[in-house]
Amino acid sequence: MIYKCPLCLTRLTKNEQMARFCTRHQQRVDTFHCFPEAMQTLVFCTERECGCDDSVEEGVFLRHVNCKMRNPFWDESAGEVIVPGNPDTSRAAFPLEFGSGKAQQVWVQHWQLGALRTVPKNEPEMWFPLMLLRATAEKNGKGRMGRLVELAGARESGKTVLAVQAMNHHGYVPAKNTTDSVELDNYIFSRNSGNLSFSVFLETLHLNTLLRRNAKEIFLPRATINEPGHLKATFIRPAPNSRATLAAGQEKSDGRLRAAGSWLYSLLRQLTGEIRVAAGQVIRSGRPFWYTLVLYDTAGEASENEDLMPDLAAVDRVAVVVNAAEIFGVGPGKSEKSIEVAVQRIAKAKKRGQPCDLILTQMDRLKPAEKHTPGQTENILDLDAAAKDEARVCLSDEDWRKVVEIANDLNDDRRKESQALLTKWLDARPDENKVLLRKSLKNVKQIFFVWTENLPPQHEPAEQLAQPCSYGLAKFVCRCLDIKWENINQRSDD
Repeated sequence: MIYKCPLCLTRLTKNEQMARFCTRHQQRVDTFHCFPEAMQTLVFCTERECGCDDSVEEGVFLRHVNCKMRNPFWDESAGEVIVPGNPDTSRAAFPLEFGSGKAQQVWVQHWQLGALRTVPKNEPEMWFPLMLLRATAEKNGKGRMGRLVELAGARESGKTVLAVQAMNHHGYVPAKNTTDSVELDNYIFSRNSGNLSFSVFLETLHLNTLLRRNAKEIFLPRATINEPGHLKATFIRPAPNSRATLAAGQEKSDGRLRAAGSWLYSLLRQLTGEIRVAAGQVIRSGRPFWYTLVLYDTAGEASENEDLMPDLAAVDRVAVVVNAAEIFGVGPGKSEKSIEVAVQRIAKAKKRGQPCDLILTQMDRLKPAEKHTPGQTENILDLDAAAKDEARVCLSDEDWRKVVEIANDLNDDRRKESQALLTKWLDARPDENKVLLRKSLKNVKQIFFVWTENLPPQHEPAEQLAQPCSYGLAKFVCRCLDIKWENINQRSDD
């Protein structure tokens, strides 16, 4: 079992080092080399049965020594991490502009602010919760408890909205249109490469808390900055009727070897004075866990982004995003190259040997409307420019019905139906990029239809009547984690 640093995706072998800190036992910080057998013991808190190993927000945090992904609050001149505000709270005031160019003082509240005030502050590398590391290697009996997914596609094609909604429990719309069906937590990281990237990072923290609190005043997230080092992790608690522990048989099968290796490693480190570990600490079977989905948002066109983060070859799968409206000529917009970029990203995933899925976002822009007959473009001369843009074309009633059925079907992937629909749409309005995308479908595992309703139209906070909810999101998340909806559905009446 080889863990990876979830931030830089480096394999944590014996040449790498980790630091461990527990917010409930702050008297010690342990640093250790990442020998595979020892890692399965040393990443956990040395205090047995205290429960801190199973928490996301309060418990064990880890730091990959010499990780290139630095803490966004690291102050180089001061040589320490400086998070402004009251040290006893998880909020602070920051000047945010929300893309308007005019900054305003905003109280940002998120659990990460409080955590970063608690962890040691004298090193530049970013700390992250234990559950995030566990997702890179540990299994839950059937497969890994987490998945690392590259979210690829053209700028403003819908990647950031999808990732933010995956961290918002209101965002999941299962088949019966109920809400609050999942219990989740989150972790957000963006490297601080300047005022813009730092501001977008803080805005994401702020928006995430507003969505979790069902606040009325929310806003549209800005697109991810075109640079490496952006991730959004969603931790989803298993449902009560789901197996919420690691398979005991898996750990017992090689438990003696692990215990012996861990004990020997601990003894050697105690003798050398490099680390202190409880001599009786062994791997415990039946550890609770959270399903963990880590989305690495790679912004920008493929030509600009080709070698942006070579380490992404270490992710488990690739999800390529296409703005569905572009297929029908609804636009243009900043995502008008989403098909071209998708073709290149699918090819790159194939070259890496990574499974690849395709996500058609903004499907609601193609929803049949009463203002014109589905499939027709007549009688739009009297509409304003925005209405003309949307009225150029839309799906037939029959196609839209199929899209909704496929997006809401959490039991069957309906792969052949979704591919048949997309193939028909591409063939109806062929051009060079659409022909290439059609040929690329043979390298796509599954096609998802996703759209978000009640999405705020503006980047600045304003009152919203309803929470954004994303259709097709639950299906995508379950597919990535290789689980069924009942594994995370907290509502037994669904």
